[in-house]
Amino acid sequence: TRSGHGSPGVGQRQGKSKPETRTKPIYTEHERWERLLGVQQRLVILLPDSLEEVRDRGLIFAQLEYLRPAIEDMQTYLSGQPDASDAEEIREHISTLENQVRQH
Repeated sequence: TRSGHGSPGVGQRQGKSKPETRTKPIYTEHERWERLLGVQQRLVILLPDSLEEVRDRGLIFAQLEYLRPAIEDMQTYLSGQPDASDAEEIREHISTLENQVRQH
């Protein structure tokens, strides 16, 4: 019975620490995307003719759930590169984001 009491106690302690562990990586990941967005914004400014940089910024906006800016950047990319190798994938992203905008 002694080992039986020890196991739940360990499980309870682990259970209490798991939510803290889960929230920290989520915050950290969001923070990383925010920093990456700052870098990408600069790249778009420095390389105004690079539609790939605009696309990449749009993908970062999408990760951060900035839906309208993400859609705008991806549409800008497709306007200039309608036959790009990733055009279909980007169109799917736009469709998904537009559905999310409608739900909000």
